Amino acid sequence: MNESPEVSYITSDEEFATLCRRWQDSFAIALDTEFMRTNTFYAKIGLLQIADEDAVYLIDPLEIKDWDCFRELLINSNCIIVVHSASEDLNLLLTHTACLPKNLFDTQLAAAFLGLGFSLSYQALVEQQTGITVEKGETRSDWLRRPLTENQLQYAANDVIYLLDIANTLRDALISKSRLSWFEAETETMLKAAEQVEDEMYWSTLYAGISNAWKLSDEALRLSRRLCLWREAESRLRNRPRSWIVKDNDLQAIAVAVAQAAVVDEGLLRSVKVQEPKFLQRYARDLSKILNEQDSDATPLDRSNLNYPVEGSDRKTLKSLQKIVEDKAIQYQLAPELLGRKKHLLDIIKRFNQTGKLNWGGGQENWRQEILATEFLTSLTVVN
Repeated sequence: MNESPEVSYITSDEEFATLCRRWQDSFAIALDTEFMRTNTFYAKIGLLQIADEDAVYLIDPLEIKDWDCFRELLINSNCIIVVHSASEDLNLLLTHTACLPKNLFDTQLAAAFLGLGFSLSYQALVEQQTGITVEKGETRSDWLRRPLTENQLQYAANDVIYLLDIANTLRDALISKSRLSWFEAETETMLKAAEQVEDEMYWSTLYAGISNAWKLSDEALRLSRRLCLWREAESRLRNRPRSWIVKDNDLQAIAVAVAQAAVVDEGLLRSVKVQEPKFLQRYARDLSKILNEQDSDATPLDRSNLNYPVEGSDRKTLKSLQKIVEDKAIQYQLAPELLGRKKHLLDIIKRFNQTGKLNWGGGQENWRQEILATEFLTSLTVVN
């Protein structure tokens, strides 16, 4: 694309629908979003940027009412949606349109598979691939205020101007290195993870990620899970960040304090020592009902998913697996964080300790296993 393409500002449903129908026949389009999320659970979309081979379009979501044609575009498997560092954009697309791209190409992820860097910023990737410096000046702008400034509009346009050309270059490199299938498998895992965030079944597992949850008794852990599930729903209902509803430490303190009580009443709850007493004053009645319910949690209590401290032989095993990852990352010229993060390695160790088998789980059974399985199994067997 020309470095100074035409930039159009789109404010009508008719214009937007016409463009979306035209893009249905495109091989690929570049997409980015600008949003605000300072005091809400859900991000508020402030601008949608799309670039095709000819021009850049800045779509004003505060004016657009009909998103049906855009949804149809997202689920068109013949049109590649090119995004850089897609996770937040995917979450925004899902919550704003109830839809995710069918055919996604994340340039940040592609760069990691090519050994160009892990979590490489858009500015760094553009400079690396084109030699052009993209300004960051409007990163913290108010994207909900109108009218947008000329600097904001130029910044927003720059975020998609170079994406299609870079994506073509990265895709060719993935093919030449026989890594396109690895990249596609990881992209599918990314899309599943984005979709999972709004699944209530996923919410019921969030208790396992709270720090020191492993220290809780079974009963306190059950109550903690119930409180986490309630907080997740309440955050969405009130559209406020989780920590604004109740912080992890207070949630856990409540679960521990009432775990042995035959009946949890409002008085007992209000007597619990927490950092934010106003929370209990406001929600004591709701929480007493929830905590007194018969256990009807959708998923079994699973202590194996808790974040236990790494000790003894597991620490030695972890270091061994990390060394294998480092060596393989050099050999394959991959970002080591992409090949095997600490959490993934600990999960593998945990499953091996439980079953005696190398079980990758979590969507990692494909390309990572191809690279790491033989050395991992040897190391796990020797150490254990």
